[in-house]
Amino acid sequence: MKAGKPTVGAGFGGALRYVAEKPRAQLIASNMVSVNTKERAQEMHETANQNTRCKKPVLHMTLSLLPGEKLNGAKAREVCEDFMKKMGVDLEKQQYVICRHRDRKHEHYHIVVNRINCDGKCWDDSKSYEKAMRLTPKLEKAHGLEITPSFEAKRAKKAIEKDAHEMADRLGVEHPRKTIARRVEAAINECNGTREDFKRKLAEIGVEMRESTRRNKLGVSYRLLDCPKEFRADSYKGSRIGTAYTGPSVEKRLHEHALNRVKQMKHGAGNDGNKPSAFDRLRSASLEKLRVPEPAKIHDEERAKGQGRGRERVRGR
Repeated sequence: MKAGKPTVGAGFGGALRYVAEKPRAQLIASNMVSVNTKERAQEMHETANQNTRCKKPVLHMTLSLLPGEKLNGAKAREVCEDFMKKMGVDLEKQQYVICRHRDRKHEHYHIVVNRINCDGKCWDDSKSYEKAMRLTPKLEKAHGLEITPSFEAKRAKKAIEKDAHEMADRLGVEHPRKTIARRVEAAINECNGTREDFKRKLAEIGVEMRESTRRNKLGVSYRLLDCPKEFRADSYKGSRIGTAYTGPSVEKRLHEHALNRVKQMKHGAGNDGNKPSAFDRLRSASLEKLRVPEPAKIHDEERAKGQGRGRERVRGR
């Protein structure tokens, strides 16, 4: 189960129409006397008028199940009302409406609550999102629901990333993400503008690019082959490196680079052949680090072996 970010607003009518009158919406629970949307909005509005200082008396919360997970009406009411209680909502004094929506792949619940109770006091919404995220794991265990990543898990992931940056500073080395970004830039500038050549150039300087397609969108991840052992991760999605290194961005940049190469060829422009490029320097450093023989040396060695075998055949005759 996942809790959405609680939001506050000024109009009960709009919130209730969206929650209760959307196609396939189903009423799960309500503690109000009124039976239709218009009357419920009016009833909530009259209660909220007791507190003139609160300009946004509408509280809207959501709970989403995992795809394939379903609850019957009684269980759904039990879970939602338990969530509301733990969020500090007084079910006896605050008006609420709970509806189920099934317009997406996952079943989810919308909860509209009047922040102003019958005594005119306002519900406090400070840090409501963090509170909701911390509550969902407890609800899952208490009600036997499927476990989903919690707010604390996300925070732990950020802490690991922070440790990686501190380790890089402590060791006096570059963080793998920065290294990958620098090498991607060099490979784009050196390749002929095709994805195949770009991947080849990346491999030559110690970066492996992996591709995946989802909903007709290209996704890429990069693996640093000579990543220092001290770091836990050597692979990163393009979005973790930066927006310029995602699949669509790389495709666009490769296309622009190919057009620029054509223009340079037409005008006779080019790099100074005597001066090594950033890519050449990276390639030399990567080959030395990985201890991979350069293609030119491999070719020379194979040619020498071939000539040696030819001489042996001549001597045999």
